[in-house]
Amino acid sequence: MRVIGILLAAIGVIWAVVAWNMETVVATESTVIAGIYVPSQEVHNIGLIESRRSHLMQASVMTIAGVLLLGFGVLSGRGSSRKEPNFPPNNPEPEDNLPHLYTGRGLNGHDVDDLPKAEASLRAAGIIVRRSGSKWELQDQNGSLSYIWSRDDLIAIAKARGTTSS
Repeated sequence: MRVIGILLAAIGVIWAVVAWNMETVVATESTVIAGIYVPSQEVHNIGLIESRRSHLMQASVMTIAGVLLLGFGVLSGRGSSRKEPNFPPNNPEPEDNLPHLYTGRGLNGHDVDDLPKAEASLRAAGIIVRRSGSKWELQDQNGSLSYIWSRDDLIAIAKARGTTSS
């Protein structure tokens, strides 16, 4: 989409420059009317002016379309660079599809029914919990960072992986 946008914008700009330089004047013939000599003159031709205006409008539409395609191509290209989580080859992906930070090794599960208890439970298990806008950032002692967007998911992780908070 970006390449097509660049092409359209370039063609539109070149077309606009050519259209802007179109001639709109014509020369009249010199004549003698009733014994009076009328010299030749250059006058603006309405048909040529209209043709130039039409070309300029079409070139500007093509340029704008090219710029829009280029912009949307750049925006759509940003989302395609996201990477999937890279799990170590000897450690398969956990069954519950949570990052390896939540495998719960050595942690005791318990009942957690509200958000403050869930956060306290994860902190007690050695996991750093920070609220960042509409998500929670969870980080273990090794520096592995994961994100949770749902309150219910955070509580479920604390139920499965947390320790009893005092």
